[in-house]
Amino acid sequence: LAQIHDAVIFEYPEDRDDLVAEAATILSAPIKLLNGDLFSIPCEPNMGWNWGKESESNPLGLRKLKKGENRKGPAKGANAALDILGRVFK
Repeated sequence: LAQIHDAVIFEYPEDRDDLVAEAATILSAPIKLLNGDLFSIPCEPNMGWNWGKESESNPLGLRKLKKGENRKGPAKGANAALDILGRVFK
């Protein structure tokens, strides 16, 4: 979806967390510099259903993705934005 400074943002099917691991491997692959040295940038996958950080008022926000984690999003047809706004603006 986007490349922002040091982030790559993409969507994937909820049952395919393996794609995140594969993308992290590709993005952190070493690059051979002109002098022969290898250079790589570590990759830290974060996952969420919006671009804000996860918090009590934003439970669907971004957080570090842990290996084997099975985090599920809102049910299909659910209005997650309305649910979150309802908690924020009580």
